[in-house]
Amino acid sequence: MIIADEIVTQVSGCSKDSMMRFIQSLEKEYHITLLDRTQLAFFKHNKIEIFTLSSLFQKIEMKEIDANTNYFNNTISNKNQLLNEWIVEVQYSWIKQKLNCHPELIKGQ
Repeated sequence: MIIADEIVTQVSGCSKDSMMRFIQSLEKEYHITLLDRTQLAFFKHNKIEIFTLSSLFQKIEMKEIDANTNYFNNTISNKNQLLNEWIVEVQYSWIKQKLNCHPELIKGQ
């Protein structure tokens, strides 16, 4: 996440364009995708695992993801959320609604 303290400096269209060019240069140089929101990151077995949004239901059905799986929340939008809500259990994220099809995966409910 890239953040700017707008109390200190204003964010302009030029600075946003520069930031996007920088991110795109990183993607190209390291052959990675940073801006694809369809990639979901989970912390499992002491490592980060990336799944696509389209495979989410399959991962839930295979019990690779449950309510207690740690998820890197890509819906955060401010510094407070970054500090307090970036890594959360699935049960505290938007993914919880996907578990409703599988109530046996919602623990402690």
